[in-house]
Amino acid sequence: AFTAGEILQLHSHLNIGVAPTHPLTGSIKMQQINLKPLQRLVPQLQTLQGLVNADIAVAGSLHEPQFSGQLQLQDGELISTNNPTKIEQLQLQLAFAGQHATLQGHWKMGEGTGEMQGDIRWPDGQFTGDLTLNGQALTLIQPPLAILKVSPKLQLHFAPQRLDVKGSVDIPSGNISIMQLPDGGVSVSQDVVFDDAVAEAQARATPMAISADIGLNVGNKVAIDGYGLKGMLSGT
Repeated sequence: AFTAGEILQLHSHLNIGVAPTHPLTGSIKMQQINLKPLQRLVPQLQTLQGLVNADIAVAGSLHEPQFSGQLQLQDGELISTNNPTKIEQLQLQLAFAGQHATLQGHWKMGEGTGEMQGDIRWPDGQFTGDLTLNGQALTLIQPPLAILKVSPKLQLHFAPQRLDVKGSVDIPSGNISIMQLPDGGVSVSQDVVFDDAVAEAQARATPMAISADIGLNVGNKVAIDGYGLKGMLSGT
């Protein structure tokens, strides 16, 4: 058992048998793990909040562990350091059964709500899964360019080194502002080369093929303003 004030209470035990198959028995219990103090460990997030509870039994073997039980996140809140879009009232639940888990969740973004459900599998340690994501009038902020309401209906399939995304995204309303260069600003010369060593290293370390087939439907309440142009967008 491990207790750290208001941050977490963790109780676990694990027995590994000496037989050739190394059978496993054990459990993992988490009570009211507070994510907020862990925010400093995730510099990509400006805000990280929520409480995690879990009651999971461990069985099977060292080579093929089996899990049963549940893990829950309550009252989650996330804000990226690079984007002020807030995800709040996030509730997630993972229900484990062997080498498989079902996921259900819902959250708010502005006045809109989103929900997600799906299955995650890890036979032989290879993670695969299928998720559906639906939202209604989610507030999406992309400063300084756009504040939009989006309603996604997406299906995601992931496997090692591959992600497939299909579905549609409706944008019923929003505002897009195209920023002009300041006085004296000039375009970047064609012979300028940007050296992003960090991004290149991440791409080499975690290559992933992404396939996307997404229909974009723009409603008649999306305004655009920039370079003397003011009007409304619509179309697909």
